[in-house]
Amino acid sequence: MIRPALAEQLRPWREVISALVCLVFGIWVFAKGGYVFWPLGGAIMAVSAIWGLNARRQMRFRRTIAAPGLVEVDEGAVRFSRPVPWVARSVFAIWSRSGFWSCRGAAIGG
Repeated sequence: MIRPALAEQLRPWREVISALVCLVFGIWVFAKGGYVFWPLGGAIMAVSAIWGLNARRQMRFRRTIAAPGLVEVDEGAVRFSRPVPWVARSVFAIWSRSGFWSCRGAAIGG
């Protein structure tokens, strides 16, 4: 139904397109009007907009890497392929495992 070349070009955008479809649905619900549909449509639009923004930001991390692993060295620049929110969580997890932080707050730095 869709040409293979076009489908291959749209494949990285599939999550962004899904968020846009949900955003349009939220606009349609909001356009129905009333005290029930306005907040419901607004909530759908807000969630879809956040989803689309996050999907667009994560697109740069979805790429084929020549070698297994997450670190790439290209012309002297070292790139670590991982989104920012998960990096913060993984750093916290590493620090809490090493005893630097305690999840209960009993020991900080010890």
